[in-house]
This record gives sequence, C-alpha cells and structure tokens, in this order.
Amino acid sequence: MYQVEFLTRVDHPELRNSTLPVVAVDKALPTTLRYPTLQQAVVAFNELCRGEYDFASEYVERVRVVKLRPCASPRIVRKQVERSRRVA
Repeated sequence: MYQVEFLTRVDHPELRNSTLPVVAVDKALPTTLRYPTLQQAVVAFNELCRGEYDFASEYVERVRVVKLRPCASPRIVRKQVERSRRVA
C-alpha cells in the first residue's frame, strides 16, 4: 500500500466553494490518498506536482509518497517536493 501525502495551503479562503469548511487565511490542510500500487501513487504524485489540484483559493504546497508496511515504519519512495503558487 502506498500513501500520497500532501499539504494544501489555503491562501484565498473567500474563493472556496461554499460547501467546504471555512478556514483562516494561510491555513495548511494535510491530506492523504492511498493506492494499492506504486504506479498509481506516482501518477497522483505527478498530478499534484504539476498543479492539477490547485485552485484559485488554494494550492498544493508539499507532496511526497510513502510505502506503508505492516509492522514497520513507513518508507519514503518519492522525496518531498516543495511548491509555491504559480503566478499566471
């Protein structure tokens, strides 16, 4: 099992969808996605790094992939990538 861990930075909360919880400016929201194969996890990792999960209200600031192993510590398989908001 592989886990994609990423941190979403909300820099414009006033632009968030009204169905999402209200958060403060510069709030960091940790999120994880789990995949059964490394290939699937790497696809998600690459999408996050390319900014496909960025919106006007928030962007992915940090992303990495870890392998989850029973009875052992998680092992990083894709090093953490730091990102900043791209200016259009």
